Amino acid sequence: MDRKHKTLYRLLSARHDGRTLTDDELATLEALLDGDEAAQFDYFRMERLFHDLECQFMGNCAETVIREFPKNPGKILPLVGWSTAIAASLVAALLLVPRPGTGRDTLLVKTDATILTRDDQIVARVVGSQDLGWGAENSVEIANGELKPGLLDLERGTLDVVLDNGTRLGFVAPVRMDLSSLRRLALLSGELVLDVPGLSEGLTVTTPDAVLTANTALTLIRSGGERTDTMVKVERGAVDLFTEDETGREVRKSLVGKESVEIARGTADPVMLTKQIIEPRVDLSQPPELKDLKYVHYNFDEPRGATVRNLGNIPNGDGWLDGIAEYPEYPMPKRVPGRFGRALQFTGHGEGARADLKEFGTDEPGSVAFWIKIDPETTPSMYETIFTWRMYSDPEKSWHADDEVELACSIHINDNPDKGVVGALWIAFRNRWICGSKDLRDGRWHHVTAVFLRGYQGKMVRHYIDGQLARSSARGETWLPQDRYPEIGGGSISIGRVYWDRRPGMLSQTDSVGLRGLVDEVYVFNQAVLPSHASRLFMENSPNQKTAVSFVPWSLPTLATLPVPVDE
Repeated sequence: MDRKHKTLYRLLSARHDGRTLTDDELATLEALLDGDEAAQFDYFRMERLFHDLECQFMGNCAETVIREFPKNPGKILPLVGWSTAIAASLVAALLLVPRPGTGRDTLLVKTDATILTRDDQIVARVVGSQDLGWGAENSVEIANGELKPGLLDLERGTLDVVLDNGTRLGFVAPVRMDLSSLRRLALLSGELVLDVPGLSEGLTVTTPDAVLTANTALTLIRSGGERTDTMVKVERGAVDLFTEDETGREVRKSLVGKESVEIARGTADPVMLTKQIIEPRVDLSQPPELKDLKYVHYNFDEPRGATVRNLGNIPNGDGWLDGIAEYPEYPMPKRVPGRFGRALQFTGHGEGARADLKEFGTDEPGSVAFWIKIDPETTPSMYETIFTWRMYSDPEKSWHADDEVELACSIHINDNPDKGVVGALWIAFRNRWICGSKDLRDGRWHHVTAVFLRGYQGKMVRHYIDGQLARSSARGETWLPQDRYPEIGGGSISIGRVYWDRRPGMLSQTDSVGLRGLVDEVYVFNQAVLPSHASRLFMENSPNQKTAVSFVPWSLPTLATLPVPVDE
């Protein structure tokens, strides 16, 4: 940047920072602009840039330091579009980065809050909604199936939106988001699931001041004062990660195929991810389904026998019922009237249902869904296990040895008041756990969906109760060391008890080794399902759209599609 442009930028920054220019500074500014059309043009573009800043961010803009600036600074704004906001609330660095071979120039921005897009127009179509309740600040409108720009303030329900480039946004109340421009998506509070074509699940951002892009080139810049971590995983294609080393030199890392990376503030501080997506646009005439969704489904409606049939689309996923062979009085779980058809009844005496899943494992994002009914008189024990999922690490090892158990996932009824609400779900995945806030011991059927967003890392777990996102009452770390990750491959699931708790020696003094309650309609998915899928599982007992009409929102099934429960 030459001396003239530095001076122009310094004076403009001072004026927009609320400081009154001195007489000498005004004279300098007039002299720089007098008769110099190029300088006037550049000043005009800088003025527009700062105007966008003031329109889209609260408060004054602090002085922005440009570490490197092209010889013609006017080249920046045509690159990204007139209304694109490039913000710096503290100290920012702006660098133009060419990407040879992609036909796309990308701005690398390090700042507290920003968004980049080159799309001239973006259309947002509503493809799913349930029980919408708007807050007092809401200004968005839904007209002819399209979401009109404004401030989204959702106090109740779920809303699913698909942009015309295939990016899918899942809003779960309560959430507030600035949608005044669909080129700039500013999450103000709450939680948003961003699903971008080509990524296994997309990204989930929970920081209140995160800003996301709505573009086919994925750009994520994290913001805020507190530490936030983001796991990015590449399902197919490639992601280019731009970072800076300790000397300020740009470093580019490419992730290809099944690779993943964790971004943590305060480390190398990578500032942007881009992804060139070459895929056809989605067909918006029907609600989009999860791509390549694989799952097993057990409804326990077999008339008799130990076999549990898999009704999903993963082959060789049949399971079986068993008890504790050494104790004839602890037989296999019984089939009794359930939420839909039949269910399995567990009495805490070691009954269980098991299955080996070799098509996918817990190194991928995944989800588990089921119906459960717990008697209100039940006092939970430490063995009140609903579901476990363990990994094959070495086929020759004995899984009866506690030291060798690679337990990737455990869901049970919490018995410890020090770990959250007693009677609520306690969900552990790898080295993290959360405890729900709803006591499920009320004698009613409840639907549960547990979502594991980061695969083997296990650092982001979400759960839904009766189709609604549930809050956690506590969270922490499990006993499993962080350096113990599962091998890629299949694993075994167990329903009704911990996988290896089949031995007489594991019986407690109360003779309770496992769940006491009913379980029905168990699903295990190879992807982290979205809020609308959790709602659909609750309302329709299926992850797939089953209505025959041309379009019905995900969460509004017709009466003809709803199975009739047998015990209610």
